[in-house]
Amino acid sequence: MGLDHAIDEVSRGGGRGPEQPVASIVCKCAVRERVRAYGVGMADAKFPKATFKPDHPFLRTLALSFIVGWFALGGLGHFLFTNAFVAIVPDYVPFARFMVLFTGVCEIGGALCLVIRPEFRRPMGWALMTLTVCVTPANLGMALDANRYPAIGVLGLWLRLAFQPVLVWLIWWSTSAGGKTA
Repeated sequence: MGLDHAIDEVSRGGGRGPEQPVASIVCKCAVRERVRAYGVGMADAKFPKATFKPDHPFLRTLALSFIVGWFALGGLGHFLFTNAFVAIVPDYVPFARFMVLFTGVCEIGGALCLVIRPEFRRPMGWALMTLTVCVTPANLGMALDANRYPAIGVLGLWLRLAFQPVLVWLIWWSTSAGGKTA
């Protein structure tokens, strides 16, 4: 069955044999229309390529904006809810209150540096990735002792822990563009 014949049969509402499924005919119709629109023969038909690229600068900028907001708000939380943060510091970490305030300064400073000093994005990205890995034991401890944190809930605590590697990857990806993101 030729393409033109198949398309004519579909337009009349019948004539489809078991060897010619509807999806195949519809796809051929779409190809035929594109070929007509571009005025080229079937053999040398060139269709426009997709313009979406996963490495698009807009996506990097969006990810970088998320990272900046995450660390700026998180760092602010270290000062607004200091006692809550101190309560989740593992026992083996000395000077819990100082560490909470220090990491809050690091988070806010890191977020500001990403915005104000684009030339330092790559090293600041590595610093924020290291900080994220360093606080993972506190998040793991919270998830394992979830009954102490009913306001967050078991699911929320485990989702946050599962988000840690995603966050590290986002930091790496958004800051490894060599300062090209706006």
